Amino acid sequence: MLDKDIYFDDYETIEKKDYSLEYKVEYNPYEEIDEICDKLNRIKCSMLEQASMAGMTCVVESSEERPIIGTQALDTCYGILFYDRQARYGVVGHGAPSSKVGTLYEMLRLIDDGTDKVVEFMIVPGFRNVDYKDLSGQQELLEEMMKYSRDSKVKFVPLKGDIQIKLHEPTLSYEFAFDTRNCKFVSDTIFFDETEVNPRYMPKSKGRYGK
Repeated sequence: MLDKDIYFDDYETIEKKDYSLEYKVEYNPYEEIDEICDKLNRIKCSMLEQASMAGMTCVVESSEERPIIGTQALDTCYGILFYDRQARYGVVGHGAPSSKVGTLYEMLRLIDDGTDKVVEFMIVPGFRNVDYKDLSGQQELLEEMMKYSRDSKVKFVPLKGDIQIKLHEPTLSYEFAFDTRNCKFVSDTIFFDETEVNPRYMPKSKGRYGK
């Protein structure tokens, strides 16, 4: 049987001692991933301040303050881009299925100043149009552009360069962003998804890490 004095001495020692576990992590992979994500967020926010994004049935044009233009959520709609390389000026429209021609002519009004010019263009069918293999809307827009060019000084040519259209997987829709200053797409930078960079942002319902 233990001596009471010895027992209580030991008990007091146990009470006073801090038994909380100390974890020593030599390498935390999330720290580096979070730094990358934070950096991308800063880039994204900075670029969005210089961007104009066209909503449905809307048209946006580039300016000195907002040289980046684009649109997103292209499902059954059409994304249209006009670019005057010489003037470093661009216009983007988001044409709904029933009003895409009206959107096109609003863009033509902005890009055509009555002078001889070459306008590079791109027409992006929405994801569902591509998935259903229904590009009749794209053909209709091309025909309207050809008809317009016969009576104007504008010559349309397909956009040159590395075209970057991004698929937003959660909604199965297309999106793009274009920098008129250097004729380069910045779709991945503007529309990057944090879940592609940091697994901690993945929804728990998908069986991945959640934050």
